[in-house]
Amino acid sequence: MRENKIKFNILLLFSVLYTITPSYFSLLGTKAQILLMFVATALLLFFGYFKFPKVNRTGIDRLLYITYIWAIVMGLISLLYKSSYGVITYIIPWVIIFPFLIKEVNTKERLVRMIDALIFISFIVAILGIFEEVTAINVFEFLNTDNYFYDTGARLGHTRIYSFTAHPITYSLYCMFIMAFVFYRLSLPETKKRLYFIVAYIVIFISSVCTFSRSSIILIILSQIILLWLCGYRSFVRKMLMYSVLAVFAIDIVSVAFPQIGKMISEATVLVLAVFSDNYAQQLRALGYRWDTSGVANRFELWGIVFEQMKGHWLFGHGPSTTLTNVFLTNSAGNKFEKTSIEVQPLLTLFRYGTLAVFLEELRNIVQIKYAYKLRDRKATWEGKISFNKVCLIVFVFYFLALITVNQTDTIRIYMILSCLFISYSKYNSFES
Repeated sequence: MRENKIKFNILLLFSVLYTITPSYFSLLGTKAQILLMFVATALLLFFGYFKFPKVNRTGIDRLLYITYIWAIVMGLISLLYKSSYGVITYIIPWVIIFPFLIKEVNTKERLVRMIDALIFISFIVAILGIFEEVTAINVFEFLNTDNYFYDTGARLGHTRIYSFTAHPITYSLYCMFIMAFVFYRLSLPETKKRLYFIVAYIVIFISSVCTFSRSSIILIILSQIILLWLCGYRSFVRKMLMYSVLAVFAIDIVSVAFPQIGKMISEATVLVLAVFSDNYAQQLRALGYRWDTSGVANRFELWGIVFEQMKGHWLFGHGPSTTLTNVFLTNSAGNKFEKTSIEVQPLLTLFRYGTLAVFLEELRNIVQIKYAYKLRDRKATWEGKISFNKVCLIVFVFYFLALITVNQTDTIRIYMILSCLFISYSKYNSFES
């Protein structure tokens, strides 16, 4: 029992640090994330008497097998291109630490402790994110030992925060995961310190808004509305939607009756629409607002660009960390730029790892959603209005949709932790106690 507690505490600390350690932070000439993986693995094996954890057969074995196969394939392709970083970041967390997490998070208390720890560290990170928005100082930049530089630009004259991640969209998606955790904790009947969780929820949401990441903010709002609906607050959701429609009609009437107010409303509308489309960038500049457009291509246009560059590389891709070359486009401001990034996750995997890898990656995501849907109504007696599996289902679906317009980069870590918790919850009967 003592060794089991030690292993769980190691995993708890690993999960908290692993999800927020910047990729640009190195120690002793080695990526901090990699050092963290090696240290955690060594400690887990030592306290487990060097026995690899055996996960007993479950009703969702197929998900485990596909996960291992996908991670191993990604690791082998990385090895083919002599990318030790790629080998380590897929094999260690997804093949070695993954079963440890599933094995050790085997009770209600451990599940809740893991969720609480992730919420706590995210709350701190969110506070630092708001500080970043106010002062333009990213505290995590003090850990930037790799000379990494990313210009977030600005939207509506405000800096887009990105915290410990490599991009504002990535941080906003990270917030989507954590807000689902907080929602779940608030739904539990025995939850104490409810005010703390409510404050954390609000602060994390404000921090996500400070990224000014259009698609991810929409996904956050929609996921929370659906969670409210599933929790039985259908009357509240209906009223909220009805009042929103009535407000739009009222604004239209006021705009016609009072031209000056109508002009102000028109400008405000442009501001709102600009958050969701760069097509309004020119109108914003005419109104005197600062609005920087980045080198992002139309997502549909990206498919043609990537397919064009896949000639001769369909099987194993171009290799980890590779980017587009000799692609020149024009952004919404009319400025030409060289396109190097690929913002669509399936296309990024295809470009770097090839067809087999992208097939296995998407198959794994779909199978996980399938099991979450199949087990959505499995609810422990100590849970409230919504089960953990149902929360996982919502997050998995919206994350899957998000990856059609962005690449996952840093969010793969919180996604890995949630996948482990989902499998653990679905596997152990002890969660019923």
